[in-house]
Amino acid sequence: MINNLTTATALDVALKIQSRLPFDQIAEHARNDYAISAQYFEGFAKGQNIVISCMSGLGISEKLRDIFQEVLGQQISLVTMDFSHLQQSVRANDRSEFESTLLVITTTNLPKSFTIPNINIYDLLTPDGQVFLHDVLKPYVDQPTFDDLYNRIVRFLSIEGVTERLSFLNPSVIIQEVETVIYKFEHYYHVKLDGKIKLNLYMHISLMVERLMTGAGATQANDLTPENTQEQEFFDVAKGICKPLELKYHIDINGYELSLLYQLFQAIVSDGDTPRIDS
Repeated sequence: MINNLTTATALDVALKIQSRLPFDQIAEHARNDYAISAQYFEGFAKGQNIVISCMSGLGISEKLRDIFQEVLGQQISLVTMDFSHLQQSVRANDRSEFESTLLVITTTNLPKSFTIPNINIYDLLTPDGQVFLHDVLKPYVDQPTFDDLYNRIVRFLSIEGVTERLSFLNPSVIIQEVETVIYKFEHYYHVKLDGKIKLNLYMHISLMVERLMTGAGATQANDLTPENTQEQEFFDVAKGICKPLELKYHIDINGYELSLLYQLFQAIVSDGDTPRIDS
């Protein structure tokens, strides 16, 4: 528990401990009865939990916690932990605090000496990271629920990244629209894109829309034409898929931008490691 305790408060807490009152009830009394801010880490709790701790502060941790909670409900407790507190526990290799912890998610890599399952949130974007998270959660969620959770995580991380690069487009709105574009490309080419590739596409297409709206890069070869039938097919498909973006933002996705998209998708589709989905 983390508090600035007065002597009277400390004595009252001590009496409750002597009375063998459960720890969570002591914390609840502290929250309601004392003029202080009480916080306790649920890592001490008996229930299964996931700890989320971000070096940049609790803000990102709380957003990630909310995403997990919305999908997982009450099956697993979600605990946000101050990063300095986590560091102390890691250095002490204190397993007692994480007795019921299924997973620790951070924004930095933890040392191998820390034996509780853990992962850097950005590593979740890789195929191996996706499998790792699925293995941890599969006793608690079915495949559609996991897919929903994973897509929300990728969307959230994409918004965080795009926010820093866009000048005036609303990141949350454009990301949602780009998500639909990516979904249509996946189903046309019968591929299942991993989080890292999706993040790259979220970035590229969002910035492409803003670039076309502002006229940036207009000196490029806008009238670039397809070099072969395969590229021509992509140009035609991409224009159809991106038509809602063109209409809403009053842009024309020119030959140069289509050729950049083609290079991205050609690499993805021709990669033998890209998972396929049924047609």
